[in-house]
Parts: sequence; structure tokens; C-alpha cells
Amino acid sequence: MCIADEVPFEIPESWEWVRLSKIVYNRGQMTPAKDFCYIDIGSIDNKNQKLSIEENIVTADKAPSRARKIVTIGDILYSTVRPYLHNMCIIDRSFSHTPIASTGFAVLTCHSGFLNEFLFYYLMSPNFDTYANNTDNAKGVAYPAINDNKLYQALIPVPPKAEQERIVKKLKDVLPYVVTYGVKYSEAKSLNNGFTNKLKKSILQEAVQGKLVSQEPTDEPASVLLEHIHAEKERLIQEGKIKRDKHESVIFRRDNSHYRKLYLKKIYFSIKSTNFWYLYFKFLNQIYLIRF
Repeated sequence: MCIADEVPFEIPESWEWVRLSKIVYNRGQMTPAKDFCYIDIGSIDNKNQKLSIEENIVTADKAPSRARKIVTIGDILYSTVRPYLHNMCIIDRSFSHTPIASTGFAVLTCHSGFLNEFLFYYLMSPNFDTYANNTDNAKGVAYPAINDNKLYQALIPVPPKAEQERIVKKLKDVLPYVVTYGVKYSEAKSLNNGFTNKLKKSILQEAVQGKLVSQEPTDEPASVLLEHIHAEKERLIQEGKIKRDKHESVIFRRDNSHYRKLYLKKIYFSIKSTNFWYLYFKFLNQIYLIRF
């Protein structure tokens, strides 16, 4: 495949596509001989791409087999396992002990003329994600990983260094707004997803409390209305139109008011009271009253 076939978008003439292997080098590996600061996937905040401020100090005799990669300030750590999770960061501080990273990371040290922050932002871009997570490059089902050979073959669009610095500065200016927008968008999406159910519940609550329409002070109290309903039910039983339930209606007190709890099975009717009609219905095995 020629390089032109691999280029996902056009770049300015002053830019050039460069293999990652020509931009960075690897500091190599070592077997810990004394206490060290171990950096593994859990050391990375993949929401903010930051290294944890807490040091994970490990003794040499308890060093994990994957604790091998040498790192220093300015290096980029890029997790080659499930790269879509963006478990990556720039080493931006010193350590109390020699820092050693897991072999689950690619440790990228930029050559002169290449800005590590520019490369870091590009490694997080959708363009690079497409490459790193392509099934031809990332192998595995549960934990797809891109090997170092495939990673270093990636093509990176590289502008002149001054342009790299300008782009990084602009990104640092706008990214806080992007993060804020992302949070607000997630909150709005969550509200929209739950709006329908909340609306239904609120309307039902308003209806139960008689707040859907204006209330008339001349209306008879609910206790009297419930007695009418109970009498109507008894009339229907006496006429043989319905059967008496095994559970009799009971009176209970709540919120300083008396209510009659009615046990009905698929019985719906309305009773005229003063100037309004009341409809009671069964919902979640409870009887509710709505005034119209």
C-alpha cells in the first residue's frame, strides 16, 4: 500500500506525513533492581489523561513481570491495550524513586523538532483512533491491543514546529470549553431521556392532588364523596351487578385526612358531585380519584 492510500485527509503543503517511528524513540527496558515507582493502567485518569499524583512504590522483589519500561519527564505513555479508552498521559513531574512503566504502554520520546504535546493531542484524535482500533491493527476480542510494530508504522501529519506550538496553544485555550460543553450536553441528554417518565408521574401526582383544575370551596369533602362511592358499590352488589370482594373497604388516616381504601377489580365508574365529575381508577393496585 502506498503512503497516499493511507492518508485519511489532505494536509497543507507545509505539512508532511511522517511515520511515528521517525518522530519518537523508545528509552528501552530494565529489570528493577531496587525500589521503584510503578506506573500501570490504574495510574492513569483516562477521563482527563492525567497521571495520578499518588506514587505506587514497589520493591524489586515484588516487581510485576510487566514492570520493565523506562520513562522520564516529557515522555508520552500510550496504552496499547484497548486504545479507544485513551489511557494515556504525558509524564509531567519527577518521582521519589525511578519510574518504570508497564509493558502495556508504548513509551514515546520525541526527537528534536517534534513537540510532544502536539503528538499527544493527535494520538487522541478520531483519525488516530480509527487507525489504532482498526481490526487489522488491534488484535483480540475482549482486550484488543495494537502491537508496537503496527503502532510505529502509523502516519502522523506534522507541521513545522512553530505551527505545532500554535496549534497546541489554541487547543489549550478551547479544550476547557469543550469539556464544559461535554458535561452540559451529558446532563441535558440525561434530562431528556427521563423527561417523559417524569412528566407522566408529575401529571398523575397533580391529578391525584386535584391540582389539574381549579378547586371549588363549595365542593363536598373527599370523605363524603368516598361514602357515595362506597354506597354506589353496595347498590351494585345488592342488584347483583358485581360481586362482593374478599377484601372489604377500610378507612385509614393520612396527612390529617381520612381516606377509604377501595379494593376493586376492573370496576370503573364515575359519580357526580356538585359541579364536577369524579373518576376513580386502578393503578398499581391502588385507587386514585381525579376530578374533572
